[in-house]
Amino acid sequence: MHILIIPSERYLPDDSPLSGIFQRHQAKALVRHGYQVGIVSPDLFTSRFSEMLKIRVSERNARDFTYLDEEIPVHKKKIWVWERFISNYSRVWIKTGLGIFEKYINCHGIPDVIHAHNAIIAGLLAQSIYQKYNIPYVITEHSSVFALGNLDDQELNDVKTAYSHSKALIAVSPSLCELLEGKFHQLRQTWQWVPNLIDPEFESGLPKTYRKKELVGELKLLAIASLDRNKGIDTLLGALANFVHTSSKVRLTIVGSGPEKENLKQLAKQLNIMEIISFKGYLDRRQVKDEILKCDCLVHPSRYETFGVVLIETLMHGKPVISTACGGPECIVNDRNGILVPIDNADALAGAIQGMAENINRFDPALIQKDCLDRFGSKPVVNALRSIYCVAMGLNPT
Repeated sequence: MHILIIPSERYLPDDSPLSGIFQRHQAKALVRHGYQVGIVSPDLFTSRFSEMLKIRVSERNARDFTYLDEEIPVHKKKIWVWERFISNYSRVWIKTGLGIFEKYINCHGIPDVIHAHNAIIAGLLAQSIYQKYNIPYVITEHSSVFALGNLDDQELNDVKTAYSHSKALIAVSPSLCELLEGKFHQLRQTWQWVPNLIDPEFESGLPKTYRKKELVGELKLLAIASLDRNKGIDTLLGALANFVHTSSKVRLTIVGSGPEKENLKQLAKQLNIMEIISFKGYLDRRQVKDEILKCDCLVHPSRYETFGVVLIETLMHGKPVISTACGGPECIVNDRNGILVPIDNADALAGAIQGMAENINRFDPALIQKDCLDRFGSKPVVNALRSIYCVAMGLNPT
């Protein structure tokens, strides 16, 4: 089976190496299970006219990139778009994507099925390819724009069109399935839950045995997030300030960067907890894994998430988690692997941290890991995708 994956975001660009990372995880998992997989990705940049004048003409001109990411052929095209024409962004993106697709099939043949990630914009490109080549496509929706109400009427109409021709509609959490079924009820299509999967690299080399954790010294907490308001790190700092009034045996490591970083540092100083916090900034995948291995517990205080990949990456290493019930995490966190708390509730979060400090030995690392791999490992997710692809192609999935 030949599967073409189309991300909606730029795919692993040098200036944002985590962009498109979930699609890469899926592609790698499919390849490891014997499928032929390729990726097509328009790489569009928007700039002010004055900024474009500073860029060499040779760099502004559209350029094709073709390379192998392990065994996965990736076809990209880098093109600059003047900010004044941002209203035409989707049209330019789709036109660019069609050109890349034609070059892709000249090299690798016509795929059996296309998997678009998000209707805006990959689903629109998949629909255009379907109209021209009659290649079936499916859409996985990750985006928070539907919950946040960030689409205008034209964009909503485009989304409906992309969904209506898709052979399957997938969302990364049950809560997102429910939201989309309600918002697009007129389509009379059932949304299927297929979660994001664990990075196959993280699955390799896992310890086979674990001992239950006995807390010795301070509780080592870890937060991994983009430092923006949605991630709720400000609530975590407030909870930590509440917690240290009763116990000073805690340390928090924060991995990530973003627009709120300096504000969060200032808040930590105001709360007199800066000495127990370490801001690590951006770390690569291997460094993130090292931080997970060193922590006792991950804290995920987001205000809204469609899923929560950082949670499953932590659980895979047998570590318990504390998370807000913010949409996606409810399908990940249970009584055996962690604690759920309401969003924006520093007192509840402080109570969960206290409970973790006092009872961390009730969490069995081996069971946490097994449960995570059984639900979010590459094997169950690839099996679910295979069934969906077969139905999309008109084949019997059994």
